[in-house]
Amino acid sequence: RLKDEIAEVTNEIESLGLTEERKSMQRNKQMAIGRKKFNMDPTKGIHFLTESSLLKNTSEDIAQFLYKGEGLNKTAIGDYLGERLPGEAQKIDRMMEAFAQRYCRCNPGVFQSTGV
Repeated sequence: RLKDEIAEVTNEIESLGLTEERKSMQRNKQMAIGRKKFNMDPTKGIHFLTESSLLKNTSEDIAQFLYKGEGLNKTAIGDYLGERLPGEAQKIDRMMEAFAQRYCRCNPGVFQSTGV
């Protein structure tokens, strides 16, 4: 009887491992689909990934996804980031200046100043 119980527990552990492996494979497949969608249409790709719970809809998670860039088209990343910029050059200049100041505060020693 003890042998049967041990065999049953062993089978459950093995099947649990297979289930986790299947979940991981499914998640990787969904991520690959999300990357392809992102490369075709960045906004739809991000939407797909957040709706599939593969990516949290937070600026930190999205930034990390873009930063890693695994399988992402650099042009698509640029398009996604660039669509937030206003059309007026003066506004863009102010935004870039604010970004440069914040970047330099968070990364001391990388650049001597925020200006060109």
